[in-house]
Amino acid sequence: MTSSAQAVLCRYRYDPLDRLASSSLAGQEDIQRFYQKNVLATEIQGALRSTVFQHEDRLLAQQRHVDDLVDTTLLATDQQRSVLQLVDNTGVESVAYSVYGHHPAESGLTSLLGFNGERRDPATGHYLLGNGYRAYNPVLMRFNSPDSLSPFGEGGLNTYGYVGGDPVGFGDPSGHISAALLDKLIRAGIIIRAPKKIPLSQLPSIVDDLPYSSTTVSSTPSLPIASSTGEGLASTSSISSSSVGPSAGGTLKSMVRSYKETRKAFNHLYKSGTDEQRKAGLLKFAETTFRKELDVTVKALELMEASKGTSAFDPERYNALSARLIEREKKYSKRFTPYSEVVKDIRE
Repeated sequence: MTSSAQAVLCRYRYDPLDRLASSSLAGQEDIQRFYQKNVLATEIQGALRSTVFQHEDRLLAQQRHVDDLVDTTLLATDQQRSVLQLVDNTGVESVAYSVYGHHPAESGLTSLLGFNGERRDPATGHYLLGNGYRAYNPVLMRFNSPDSLSPFGEGGLNTYGYVGGDPVGFGDPSGHISAALLDKLIRAGIIIRAPKKIPLSQLPSIVDDLPYSSTTVSSTPSLPIASSTGEGLASTSSISSSSVGPSAGGTLKSMVRSYKETRKAFNHLYKSGTDEQRKAGLLKFAETTFRKELDVTVKALELMEASKGTSAFDPERYNALSARLIEREKKYSKRFTPYSEVVKDIRE
């Protein structure tokens, strides 16, 4: 990012999973970010190490380590994960935000996380949602860049809008939620104003045998594709990145992440909606979910095929995944009749 005088104020670096890995403010030591399950867990700047503790979706505390000194602070949050109070051995520090999350820098917030449990960028004061995917400006009450899913996709028509103009009731940790999706959730009766966030472990699931429960991509010479379902798939397949390159692994990871987000929302809608709602309004959403699942499987097969002729290629696992794809296509074409054409397009 540069000023009008073209002076470099800050440099940002990203890892192979498109997550913000570090930032360098002019005249300061680099800030390094470390994640656990795609959630910011630790930040290191020189001798200072800050670590956040949480259980499922609940923020609990943070620790600041400076050399041999350790400072532990308890975090009191609201239902949207915004840090409202910090409690340590010196007392209680209260924190307040504007409705869109603005908190003046001069107020001296000592918590690593703030509004909606997000880390504020020290250079701009913006929130880099989606682990650095998109910068949200709480002063302007909008994003600085358009949603990659907009204007004709799932991101909605307003490419810069933030949570459909309702920051009190909703958050946007991924930088992708749209007014259209919020409207679907409200109309289906799934959520109301200021909903209680539901931990991933408690989300209902109607898809009982998904091909991927977790997929990770590493910058090391192997790209693991993991599944814990055990139904027709080997538990782990390894693909040589020397054959497909790290960008291919990042593409697969992005596809899996997008699929999981869509699947979670669809599962919740399907479980809680009425029969009439499912038939009338959710079929399209279901098709999108299952299309993404098949897309992920097809992409995984492409990456495995690219490693043929190397020691990393496992023909047995490749054949098992191919058989699994055919099985899923048949199942979905029977469950959702209109989806048969989608399956046909993917195979062709």
